[in-house]
Amino acid sequence: MRLAEMMAKGKLVPQPLQGQPADCLMVIEQAARWNMSPFAVAQCASVIQGKLMFEGKLVAAAIQSSGILDGRLDYRFEGEGNNRKVTCIGKIRGVAEPKEASVTMSDVKTNNQMWQKQPDQQLVYSVSRLWGRRWAPEVMLGVYAPEEFNPPAEQAQQPREVIDLKAEPVPVWSTINPSGKTVQAKNVNEWVKWCTAFIAKLESAEAVGTWRDDMQPHFAALDSVEAKAVEHVQGLAQDRIDSFSDEPAEVEA
Repeated sequence: MRLAEMMAKGKLVPQPLQGQPADCLMVIEQAARWNMSPFAVAQCASVIQGKLMFEGKLVAAAIQSSGILDGRLDYRFEGEGNNRKVTCIGKIRGVAEPKEASVTMSDVKTNNQMWQKQPDQQLVYSVSRLWGRRWAPEVMLGVYAPEEFNPPAEQAQQPREVIDLKAEPVPVWSTINPSGKTVQAKNVNEWVKWCTAFIAKLESAEAVGTWRDDMQPHFAALDSVEAKAVEHVQGLAQDRIDSFSDEPAEVEA
């Protein structure tokens, strides 16, 4: 708890954790389960829609260092463009046959700019996360005994990068609340905060998709003013849509 208090006071930890010792304690507890530095874990953590999320590179590192593998994860690529496919292969200790999981670019790509810059690396993070959920849920969820709390699998989803949003006021920042009413924010920070809250309240992938479609004129109007904030909110909407179809896979006994 003392460490959590000190972490919450730090200016080098991600903004959502600053001034939040209880949230910092959750990060520290997860780091302890993974036997990792809590500050290293904190740098790869963010809070999205009220849930603690971890970056794909951290998830891959947790699997590799967990001790569950006989060797290391390997990756096989095939195809190009949206048909680009990667298969993750890993051999679990005590299990004869290697276990596999595959993802295709068109099924997992988001609006995050890293998908443009490093598509294969993002595919690796995505398929590592899927492999872990399918074959090593105790690593993905930090579960070491049946009696321990079992959080939703979607908490392990790769977070969107935490961005440093500017606070300068702009003439109009409009968004649509869940009831369909257009509301005006005072600045970009308030606009992102409201959009994030509205997305979190939508109860289905269809509802989020409709909200995102209705927001397109607003996105277009604001893109020239604050493109990074628009991209961030669009990514949050896509992550929310993905979360509805992100059901835990069956794990072999």
